[in-house]
Amino acid sequence: MFIYIIFLVFIAYCAYRYDIKGDKVNKKKAQWGLVVMLILLAGLRNKIGSDSIGYEYNFDMYSDIFTMIKDRSLLESSQPMWIFFNGIVKTIFGDFIFFQIIHASIVNVLIYNFIRKVTPYFFSTYFFFFIVSWWDLNFEILRESLCVAMFLNGLLLLMEKKWKPYIVIAIIAGLTHHFGIVMFLLAPALFYTPKKILYVVSPILIVYLLFFLDQEKIMLLVLALGDYIGESAFDQASSYMSYGESFTTQNFNGMVQIFLCGVISPIVLILKNDKTERNFYFNRILLVYLVIYIL
Repeated sequence: MFIYIIFLVFIAYCAYRYDIKGDKVNKKKAQWGLVVMLILLAGLRNKIGSDSIGYEYNFDMYSDIFTMIKDRSLLESSQPMWIFFNGIVKTIFGDFIFFQIIHASIVNVLIYNFIRKVTPYFFSTYFFFFIVSWWDLNFEILRESLCVAMFLNGLLLLMEKKWKPYIVIAIIAGLTHHFGIVMFLLAPALFYTPKKILYVVSPILIVYLLFFLDQEKIMLLVLALGDYIGESAFDQASSYMSYGESFTTQNFNGMVQIFLCGVISPIVLILKNDKTERNFYFNRILLVYLVIYIL
């Protein structure tokens, strides 16, 4: 725990020095230094995160990439890019610790690229990010975190109306995790919806998702659509339901929080940085949500 406190103090110091005081000396080095340290913190961990332990078990069960191609197991999977990623790392290195390092490098570099481009308050953003979402994205939801990292950089392409690379990234994300499809379909809708409508709809949607959505009915709906959603999604919903209501609620709430932090929040952040209009309402919605999430 002490090492995490050191990281938090370091980020807070950098936020004060570079974001508040406006110092420019060694700022770029401090940014990259932070990213490298976060990669090492996540990549060199040992059995931290319950989901990571499950991913490690699956990694040990996967064959090398040549065997996967030979027995056509990639084609049989509904999320082949994730299996392909595991197969490549296992073929080259063979140890899960290298998988963690490579995964952490991809996720943290992509998130760094997004944050540095959308806000001048780099370290202040990382301070909240480290408290709120960094742990889940690096220790737990490894598949989803790849989708979130790709999605954030896809937003940058969407801002510039570069549709072809955006679609390519969307396909890769969707083949990594089903959640990627939702993110990349939602983004254009939010970007091109009139802002006055978003001012009204966004807070209502956030409150509804957090407090009123019946997650058990959603899981039952997923089970009812088993023939259409794919075997992996059906199995996942079945496992959630089998553990009882509290486990289902916990996992569903986790997915909602990932959706809000990893999808809604970055879109709001980009809209806030509109050069012609300061979207203070969105800024306050984001702030309130972060406070609720932290509490």
